[in-house]
Amino acid sequence: MARDEQRILSRTTKTNQEMYYITILDFANGSVDQYNLADHFDKTTLAHWQTEDFEEFITSEGYRLNNIEWMSHSDNTINKF
Repeated sequence: MARDEQRILSRTTKTNQEMYYITILDFANGSVDQYNLADHFDKTTLAHWQTEDFEEFITSEGYRLNNIEWMSHSDNTINKF
């Protein structure tokens, strides 16, 4: 299997994992911020979070939803190229 195929497979198999991290691209100030939600909430609670729950957390941290893009993910890895 080629390296690119392994990377694609690796990315697609992560979708069934709990999403304890959230990364926010804040276009208002040009920052990329990452939160470990397990530091703020019980993991049992996080397992049932829906989009609205993530967005409520984001706005409670002072972000404006129309100025950001966000994603939840299973680990804190940031790939740098």
